[in-house]
Amino acid sequence: MSKNSKKCAFTIAEIMIVFTVIGVLSAILIPALFMSSPDQGKLRAKKAFNTLTRAVENLTNSGPYDLNGGMLVATSFSTDADDRNAFFCNNLAEILNVKSVDCTKDDVNGAITSTDGCAAFVSDTTNRKQLCLKESTTNNVADYETLQNEFDNACKKAFYDNNTPKGEFNFVTSDGIMWGIQRTDFNNNQTLTLNAVTSPAFYNLVCIDVGNHKKSEYIYGAGVRKDGKILVGKKLQEIVTEDYDKAMNQN
Repeated sequence: MSKNSKKCAFTIAEIMIVFTVIGVLSAILIPALFMSSPDQGKLRAKKAFNTLTRAVENLTNSGPYDLNGGMLVATSFSTDADDRNAFFCNNLAEILNVKSVDCTKDDVNGAITSTDGCAAFVSDTTNRKQLCLKESTTNNVADYETLQNEFDNACKKAFYDNNTPKGEFNFVTSDGIMWGIQRTDFNNNQTLTLNAVTSPAFYNLVCIDVGNHKKSEYIYGAGVRKDGKILVGKKLQEIVTEDYDKAMNQN
C-alpha cells in the first residue's frame, strides 16, 4: 500500500452543511408543490359540468326528444303524470350509462321554497315546482345572479341540514359523482323576452355532489331549460370559469 494513500470521508461540518441546504430547499419546494397540485374537488366539479353539458346536448339531439324538436318535454309519451315527471331523470341516467337509478325520489323539488328565485307551481296534480328567471326591477335585465344562488341554496337544503347529509340522490355515475334530478316534464310555456330575444323562463334543477355526500361545500346546483340550455349556480360558475380568467389575466 502506498504511503500517500488516504481514506476520504466527510467531516461533521460538511454533513451539517448538506443537511442545512436540504432543509432550506425542502422548506421552499414542498409548499410550492402543494400549491401547484390540482384541487381534486374542483377537478371533479369541472368534470361533472362537462358531463352534464354533453348529456343534455345528446338528449336534445337524439332519442325520444327529437320528436319534440329537441325540446325536453315528455307530455306526448305517457298519460301518467308520474311517468312524465320522471321522464327527464330516466333519460339522463340512460345517457350517462348509470346501472342503478331511482327517479321516484324528488328531494330536489321539495327544497324549492324561495320566492326570490321565482319558484312556481306547475298546474298539475303533483305540484312540481320550478325555478324561474326573472327580469330585474331596477335595470330591466335578466336577474341571473339571484337564480344562480337559488340553484345552490335549494341543492344544499335538499341534501344537507347544517352540513349533515340528508335526502337520497337519484343515481351515482361511475366516477362516484352523485346526481339529484328534479322530476318535471318541462311543460311550462312561460317565456322571458329581453333585448328582443325570447327564451324559456323556467329551469329544471339538477344537484351535483362531488364529495360523496359528506360535506355541503361539495354540492353544486345547475338549471336546465326545456330547450337544453344550462345555467350553473354561482359556486360551479366560479370553478368552471377559473381557468379562463387566469388565462385572460396572463395576457
